[in-house]
Amino acid sequence: MLKASNRYTFCANLESTTNSDANQNLQTTSLHHQKQFNAMLLTIPTGHTIKEHVSPQILTLQIISGMGSVTVGNETHTVSRGAWFYIAPNIPHEIVSNETLTVLLSMYTLPEAANGVLANE
Repeated sequence: MLKASNRYTFCANLESTTNSDANQNLQTTSLHHQKQFNAMLLTIPTGHTIKEHVSPQILTLQIISGMGSVTVGNETHTVSRGAWFYIAPNIPHEIVSNETLTVLLSMYTLPEAANGVLANE
């Protein structure tokens, strides 16, 4: 169940929001969308890779289910349910799914991040 308004979004169970068919293409499910904050579920099928790329936004990744690896910069981490990442803007990252991965992706756009500078640097 997903309930959304301009003030809050509620999802009773992230795992039930996804499609568990491992033979599908990459799927995205938008959970919340605002100018400075977006949240979505990515369902990444077994054997699929989201190739290395960068984002101008601050990212957090939380692994909801499945297994795979996440590379941030030059470091590769084996991931499964419960793993969590913070990725600063413009840092290269890649996701590989060894078993269908469900990932909660949150994207934050701060005025400082939009200019490539963070307040705490």
